[in-house]
Amino acid sequence: MSTLKTNVYTIVLHNTQKALGIADPSAENGCPILIQDADGSTSQQWELIPVETGCKLVHKASGRLLDVMHAGTENGSRLQLWEDVNGDSQLWQTEETNAGCKLKSCKSGRCMDAGMEAAVGAPIQLWDDVSGENQLWDLVPVPAHKPAASKAAKPETSKASEPAAAPKAEKASVKKPAAKTGTRRTRKTK
Repeated sequence: MSTLKTNVYTIVLHNTQKALGIADPSAENGCPILIQDADGSTSQQWELIPVETGCKLVHKASGRLLDVMHAGTENGSRLQLWEDVNGDSQLWQTEETNAGCKLKSCKSGRCMDAGMEAAVGAPIQLWDDVSGENQLWDLVPVPAHKPAASKAAKPETSKASEPAAAPKAEKASVKKPAAKTGTRRTRKTK
C-alpha cells in the first residue's frame, strides 16, 4: 500500500490521460463510473481518504464513494458511486509502479480496469492484475484554491524616488460680497 496523504486528485489513465468520471451529473447512488476526456471539473475529482485497511475514494462533487456494484468480486464487476456504507467494496489499495499506479479493490484484490480500448465512455470494471496499460492510473493532485485577496486589503506600494503627494487643500469658504447700502435706482421702461 502507498503512503499517499488525504488529498484531492483527478485520476487519469496513464497512457491516454483520460479521466475517471461519472456518467450522470446527478451523481445519485448507482451512477456508473466511466472514462471521460479530462476537463478539470469537480465531477472528475476524487478525495483519497486513508483508512486502516486501505483508502476510500470520495467523489468530490457528490460526496459518494467509488464502489464495486453489488459488492462484486469477479472480473467484469462494474464500478459505481454509492453512499458510504462502510463496506469493503468501497475500499481500495494503491500500488505504485514505475509506469503509474494500480488501484486495487481491497475485497477482491482485482484492479480498476478501463477495458481493452479504454475509450471515452468505456465503463470502469474490476479485472485480474495483468499489468496492462488499461490498469495504470496517475493520481494528479488538484491545486487548492486560495481565496483572492480583497482590493481593500491590498497593500499600497510607494516609490521612494517619487515625492509624497501634498495633501489636498481644503476649499476656502467663499463669502458673498456684502449688499450695497443705499438707494436703488429703478429703471423706467417705455
